[in-house]
Amino acid sequence: MFHSPASSFDARVAQGVAFLNDHINPNWWQKVSLLTLDVGKHCSCPFAQATGVDYDLAVTRCHITIDQEIDYGFFHSLFGDDVTQEDILRHYTQLTKAWSRAIIALEAGTYIGAITAKEALPA
Repeated sequence: MFHSPASSFDARVAQGVAFLNDHINPNWWQKVSLLTLDVGKHCSCPFAQATGVDYDLAVTRCHITIDQEIDYGFFHSLFGDDVTQEDILRHYTQLTKAWSRAIIALEAGTYIGAITAKEALPA
């Protein structure tokens, strides 16, 4: 079973799941292909696949900020002069794995995590 938050990646994805459930469609995950899922690619990330549009257009239409993009597990959280492209790719790989775990659990009906934004808020 997928238990959130197991890691900072899983915690962020739990917030993203809640956002997608609240603002897109409770069955958004049915539109996401695990074969092509890649958080680092604008057309293959869960947000783009769930909305059916390019990532940038989805961000614009949903009026989310860069902080929300990071909090929801849609965007890396690495910034600074010492951050390399390899660091960012590793980060996106971890986010993609966390999204895959969540979607597999949603498909199986075993997802244990925040389902709505209210549930995703820290206590």
